[in-house]
Amino acid sequence: MTPPDSRAATVEAGQAGDHRVTVAELTVELPDGVAGPLDVLFDGRRIWSVGEDQCGPGLAVLAWPAALLPYLQGETQIALRVPATGEVVAVRDVRFGESAGRVAVVDADGVFLVVNKWGRLSRSLEGRDLALTRLLDDSSRVLGLLGELGVDAYLVGGSLLGAMRSGDFLAHDDDVDIAYLSSYSSPADLSLESYRIQRHLEAAGHVVIRHSSAHIQVLFYGPGSAVEHYVDIFTAFYKDGVYCQPFALRGRLDVEKVLPTSTVTLRGRELPAPAVPSAWLELAYGRWETPDPSFRFVTPEATTRRFHAWFGAYQAGREFWSDWLGDRVATSARESDEARELAGRVGEHDLVLELGAGTGADARFLADLGHEVWAVDYAVQYGRPPFPGVPGLRYRMGNLAETRDLLRLAVEARAHGAPTVVYGRDVLAGLVPPARANVLLLMASLPTFRAGWFTFDTDLPPWYLHEDPTTWHLPLEVFEAECAAAGLRSRAVRQFERSTPAGPRGHAVVEVRRP
Repeated sequence: MTPPDSRAATVEAGQAGDHRVTVAELTVELPDGVAGPLDVLFDGRRIWSVGEDQCGPGLAVLAWPAALLPYLQGETQIALRVPATGEVVAVRDVRFGESAGRVAVVDADGVFLVVNKWGRLSRSLEGRDLALTRLLDDSSRVLGLLGELGVDAYLVGGSLLGAMRSGDFLAHDDDVDIAYLSSYSSPADLSLESYRIQRHLEAAGHVVIRHSSAHIQVLFYGPGSAVEHYVDIFTAFYKDGVYCQPFALRGRLDVEKVLPTSTVTLRGRELPAPAVPSAWLELAYGRWETPDPSFRFVTPEATTRRFHAWFGAYQAGREFWSDWLGDRVATSARESDEARELAGRVGEHDLVLELGAGTGADARFLADLGHEVWAVDYAVQYGRPPFPGVPGLRYRMGNLAETRDLLRLAVEARAHGAPTVVYGRDVLAGLVPPARANVLLLMASLPTFRAGWFTFDTDLPPWYLHEDPTTWHLPLEVFEAECAAAGLRSRAVRQFERSTPAGPRGHAVVEVRRP
């Protein structure tokens, strides 16, 4: 049984002449001969694009993306536009709910948002010349740093596609995609090379997050607190004569069509490209010359399995948690009952490592009591602290699925020297077993480890959904066995039933110590 989508409840039914506007979809008549893909505009601004699957003969059925639902309040003019020609083929005035204001799909800084090819909202670069200039400048710096390592890098993805089609960014793009062709073919050597590149970028002052051992992302912040844009760096290599570029590409592409690099012009800037750019684009997109903003990669399952087995997937679930935390970052300033209970058990000079710090409310509460707290998370603001400037409180990005990340944290805590308490509220049950093993490894490898303090749900809810980690559970006997295997001992301090959005759950507060 699956829970209802609470986000859809924020959108009430309305009217658009003879056209239905509901929580689910809007139907719009199309002129004869018009089919998808089509751009969907709100008050003249592109919001997202629909493919041929949503545009039948004479009719477009706009099924609202889930990410867009919270913004559908008020009035707007919806227009459908053919991307290839710019021709507007349908216009409708609509109202969602009872609000008399205009629909505003913007972020906290007032920047327009668009639905990207993954169905998620991202900052629109359309019409933001200064932001595009910053993106090109930052991309050139990243390419320069890769050149310092002797890496053969070149544009790929939507960046190369836009350069080849029009010499400009695609209207729906929000980043620059770069690949480099490695001379290695062994997954171990490729991973080591990618980590060397990461260290080189971080030494130059850049913020880097890692999606796998073959894919990193360099983040750049705008005038506000949010990430304005980023540069993806993909490792490419040949394995048994096949061109591989995790996370999505594996196919026939002669090396002579990749190197030596050529150049393309992107918004007046000369940037490196594959030797034959059209050959790379054909491998990735097929008929790449025809614009289709709704296009999505369909990666064969065999390719996904192989790349995951070779290079892992360290950011699995991050987008879910980023969405789930959402407005809680700005609105949740109250500490949890578990944090108050832990406060009575932490020594005056203990260092507290909070894993999955989320909104930061618990970390701030403990720091305000005079404790030194390191708040670790991989979802909130890409490492930007929700409560900046609090004495004794340090924020850092950390990925519990990445063993290197946890071991680096252990080395830093060991160097600090203080007795260390590891704290995680509602985090362990939402982890896959290898990530939980990393948490236990962190504690077991710390000479300064004094205690662990964790809370988690111990049974399945009435409404379970695998895609929602908040509905996962961790039986006490399973966690006890995992602790024993790591040379640790767990003890349930309290067990009780609590109410959750998915229904009543068994819940436990557990202490972990050395035997």
